[in-house]
Amino acid sequence: MVNFCAIFGCSSRGDRDKKSFYRLPAVITRQGEKTMELSKKRREKWLTRISRDIKASNLAYTRVCSDHFISGKPCSLQYADNPDWAPSLKLGHDKVSESSTARDSSRYRRRVGRVEQVKHIDAASVLVSLQGAAHKDEGTVTEDDTERGSQTDLHGDVVLADRGFDIADSVGIMGATLHIPAFTKGKKQLTSDEVETTRRIANVRIHVERVIGCLRQKYQILQSTLSLEYMAQNGTKLTTIDKIAVICCALTNFCPSVVPLD
Repeated sequence: MVNFCAIFGCSSRGDRDKKSFYRLPAVITRQGEKTMELSKKRREKWLTRISRDIKASNLAYTRVCSDHFISGKPCSLQYADNPDWAPSLKLGHDKVSESSTARDSSRYRRRVGRVEQVKHIDAASVLVSLQGAAHKDEGTVTEDDTERGSQTDLHGDVVLADRGFDIADSVGIMGATLHIPAFTKGKKQLTSDEVETTRRIANVRIHVERVIGCLRQKYQILQSTLSLEYMAQNGTKLTTIDKIAVICCALTNFCPSVVPLD
C-alpha cells in the first residue's frame, strides 16, 4: 500500500518521495494508567494538528510525513514538552502558527541545554572529587600495600566498575583506586553515605558508557569478528587484541572529553 501524508495540502507519496512516514500514535493500554492517558492525549493532539475528518476505519492507515516535524521525526512518548511530540510544521491551517512552533522549539532546546550542562558539571565535579580521594591516600603505606610493592607510587587513577568485580588488588598493584557501587549483602539497607556515593558513581558511569560506545563506533576493527590468532601471546605479556584495545583507547583519550572540565 502506498503511503500518503494526511496533512492538508501536503502531496508527499511513499512511492515517489524519499521521505519517512509515521503512523498515528496508538493508545497504549498495557503499561499503566499514566501511560495510557499520555498516549491518548498524544493521539488526540495529532488528530487536532492533522485537522481533517478521518473515518474511524481509516485511522489505522493515517500517516504523516517527515516534513511536518522539526527534527524530521516524532519524539518518544515521554517527552511531552518536545515540539516534535506532534506534527507542528506546514500544517495547512492557522490553528498552530509557525512563530509559536519556533518559540516552543527554541525554549525546548534551551531547557535541554541547561539540563545537559548541569549533568556535565555534576559529572565533572564527581570525577574531580574521586580523583581527590585517591590522592589523599598517596604516600600512606599499610602492611598489605608493602606486600603488593607498588602502592607507594600512587598516581591518582580511578577505576569504576560494577558490583561483583573483585579487582581491588589488581587495580591497586597498578597504583589506582577502585570505586564500585555499595552492596546490601549482609545488611538491610545502605547508609546515607553509601547511597550518595553510589548515586555519584552512577552519574559518572553514564559518561564512561558513552566513551565506550564512541570507542566501538570510531574504530572498525573493534566492530568486526577477529581471528583466534589475535588471542595468542606469542612470547609477550599482551595478546594482539590487548594491544589493539590499548592503542584504540589511547587514541580516544586524545579526543575532546565527553565531560568538559572547564
